[in-house]
Parts: sequence; C-alpha cells; structure tokens
Amino acid sequence: MKKSVVAAAAAGCLFFCGNVFALTIEEEIALLKEDIAKIKTADKSGSISEALGISVKAGGTVIMQGTNKVNDGSGKGRNDATYSIDLGFEKEFSYGGRVFMHLDAGNGGGLDSSVITYGGINGAAASTADGVEVLEFLYEQKLFDEKFTVTFGKLSPAGCFNEVGYFDENEYANSEKTQFISPMFVNNPVIAFTDSSLGLKIIYSPAEKLDITYAYMTSGWDNMDTGGFNAIEVNIKPFEGANYRLMYWASNEEMEKFKNGEKTGGYGFAVNLDQAITETVGVFGRFGWADPSVYDLSMSWSAGVQLGGSMWTREGDIIGFAVGQIMPSGDFSDAEKFLDPDFKDDSETLAELYYSFAVNDNLAITPAIQYISKPLGGNAAGDDIFVYGIRVMIKY
Repeated sequence: MKKSVVAAAAAGCLFFCGNVFALTIEEEIALLKEDIAKIKTADKSGSISEALGISVKAGGTVIMQGTNKVNDGSGKGRNDATYSIDLGFEKEFSYGGRVFMHLDAGNGGGLDSSVITYGGINGAAASTADGVEVLEFLYEQKLFDEKFTVTFGKLSPAGCFNEVGYFDENEYANSEKTQFISPMFVNNPVIAFTDSSLGLKIIYSPAEKLDITYAYMTSGWDNMDTGGFNAIEVNIKPFEGANYRLMYWASNEEMEKFKNGEKTGGYGFAVNLDQAITETVGVFGRFGWADPSVYDLSMSWSAGVQLGGSMWTREGDIIGFAVGQIMPSGDFSDAEKFLDPDFKDDSETLAELYYSFAVNDNLAITPAIQYISKPLGGNAAGDDIFVYGIRVMIKY
C-alpha cells in the first residue's frame, strides 16, 4: 500500500468526521469561553489539566534480573537492571473524539545482551538511552452509535500503556510492567510487528460480543513507499470474561527466501484467547504461525494462569505462571545446517512464575523467576538458563 493511499484514506476519514461533527462559529466561541473560565478557576481545583478535562497518568518501572551463568560463551554470572518511565495524556471530547499521547523514556538493555534466546528475557529493556520518545500520538473518533472507531496517527501495533483496541491483546499476558516480564508472554513472538509508526486503525463492532479490527501501519517515517504492516483480527466474546481472537497479518517488507533468495513479503496467523474461570482465576493461551520460507521463527505457543490475591485475603496481589515454546522454521534450519552441520533445530521452552505484591494502590513489588530450556534451540553456549529478578512498579 503506497503512502498516497494511506494519506488519502486518513484525509477522507478526517474530512468525513469533521463534517459530521463540525461546530458552528457560535458553538466554538462558547466552548472557548468555557475553557477560559476553567483555566481561571484552576487555582481552586488545583490543576489546569483537571479543569480542562485532560487525564494524565504516569508510571515508572525498574527491573533487576540476574543469572548464575550466561550463555554468551563466558560462562559467568551476571546481574543487570533496566528502568522505564511512561507518561500519558488524554483528552476526550463530547462528540466521541479522543486525543492520546504516550511519552516513553528509559535505559538498560537487560540480560538479553548476554543471555541469548529466541523468546527474550526482559520485555522492558529500553532503547531510548535516557532520551524521550513519543510512542503514540493519535486521534480517535467513534462513529455511527459507536459501531465504528477510527484511529489515525502514530500508533503502536501491539498497543502499550493500557491502550485498548490493538492487536494480540490479552487480559492476563500483555504487559511486562504489570504481568509477565519475558516478551514471550507479552505478545506473540512470531508476529512481525512493525515499530511504532504512522498508521490507520478501524474497529467495527456490529454486536456487543464481536469486534473486527483492521489496521495498516507504515514501516517508518522515511520510507513510506516500501514495507508496511497489514492486519485484521476478529474478537469473539461469547460470554462475560471471555475473548477469543483470530488474527491474520501480512508484512510488505521485502525479505529473501531461504531456499532461492527470491525477495517477497511475509504473512502469518495467530490465535489468542483469555478466559475468566472465576472472579479470581483466569487462563490464557496463544498460538502463532509465520511463513517458514522467510522467517527464522515460524511457530510458537504459550499458555498460563493468573490467580487473584483475594483468594488468600491479599486484595490486589497477583500470581502468574506461564509456559511456552518457540520453533525455528524448517527452511531456516536447513539453510543454517548447510553452513553448520552441527546446527540444532530443537524448540526453545520458557517458563515464568511471578508474584505481584501490592504494597498500596500505587506501588507493586514483583519477584519473578524464569527457566529457559534449550536456549536458541540448543545452539547457544552453555546449558539451560535460570533467571531470577524483581520488578518495582510505581503508577499514579
């Protein structure tokens, strides 16, 4: 899809929304007077943002992890830490519109630089190096009795900072800052998501128990004519506390096939479900498949359970356990074996257990352990890996 198509679609949506929800000059003046009056009285309410109806939420996360033996060939133990800060600003409008901006900062590469795996160790490992990045900046508009929701701007395809309506969401396994730390259990590892970029997303909700989401995202701001990510997901909600999602995705980024070097895009599908068993017990599962002719990793699955602390009179505490596997593609393995006859094409298995201790409404301390069997399918130096860690999360 070319950038002219994306631009035309976005312009059409914004033009249509503008005409449907356009205000008269008198109405605009009246709203402006109301905002001025709110600012004048902000000293009484204590906050200009509150007076203007701007919601501000913030969070900071520190993750410290260690292992007695890394698998980068040194065989030494290692301890690493990362931190990340999230700041979100949201403004809702009476005509169904919404503006949202998400700022992110952080530092630390975590253990992933020395514990080499397919699935990853620390999903919060930062790449901003103490700089600030705008991860999301979007405008959202609800249309036709909220059956359609159109979103345009800088989007994150997998969603972040408690944003909803993105792909591969899961009630119990979707945040490295409040749930599982390993990225294996945050999103499906074989979906070729793009980075946060310019995109257009449309959600159609024909019934209370059905959502259909489509999105197109460019591969970057400087090369909009190439690459790009398309996805469509159907979410069926047969009863309360249940989400059964089926997703198809396609990447326009050209890659070489392992067998003949032909350049082509890639595609895949994913299944993602979460189910509340009781008010305090929930389960989840994921499965993913990606085109084995161009992707190193072609299949994955994961499953887990979450227990709420009210079961043992600790309201707010959470226990989570998950296990999963990632499999290299057959074409990738054949190509590697041609270069190295000792290459192993086994699956990598990862398990994680965490206990989130709610100190209060704003602070949670979470010890967590991870076990990785056959890292890189048995191709990494060393044996299986055991990782211990603790996460401190502050939100307000």
